Amino acid sequence: MSTLQKTLHPDEKIKAGKLGKKLVVAGLGIAVLFLGLSIIFTLITGTANSGHASKWSRFLHSYVIGWSYIFSLSVGMLWLIILHFLVRGRWVTAVRRICEAMATAMPIIFIAGLGFIIPLLAGYEDLYYWAHPHAKTDHHLAFKLGWLSSEFFAARFVIYGIGFTALAAYFAKKSRQQDETGDPKISETLRIASGPAMILFAVLT
Repeated sequence: MSTLQKTLHPDEKIKAGKLGKKLVVAGLGIAVLFLGLSIIFTLITGTANSGHASKWSRFLHSYVIGWSYIFSLSVGMLWLIILHFLVRGRWVTAVRRICEAMATAMPIIFIAGLGFIIPLLAGYEDLYYWAHPHAKTDHHLAFKLGWLSSEFFAARFVIYGIGFTALAAYFAKKSRQQDETGDPKISETLRIASGPAMILFAVLT
């Protein structure tokens, strides 16, 4: 019997249900709590004389680093899912649902990314060197300012967000569809889709 003719194991159809929703709400609550505490501490202790141009500079730099770390985990899980189908691997099956859960957090992650995109569009100059007005006179950046402009930076951010979210949503949707129908042919569909998906992933990254 070929791999595509095998039926799904009953354990693969177990869903988190209400527990999953509670975990999502709890996670978001914890994130909002610590974000609020960070803002409060910035307002209380932040000074413009601590080696930063403004008291928000340290907060935003830390925010970008934290956001990049979480994003790297999510995008890494998405890459693992695509690679899993591309090479017909079996070694990811045990953690595939975890990877899908982390990858489908893309919309929340990119919404959180607006926390540094909006200040950048509003004219905040201390987050990136190229955002400073004097960067226009830097001959090293003379041919890069079009790419590094705040507006185009934000536009790319939106494009990346849509692209990664679409990839994660497609593979997760097909995976749930396979759970509900038990159709093993969906694995072959995802394998075929994984080739173009990996190319798109490479372009986005």
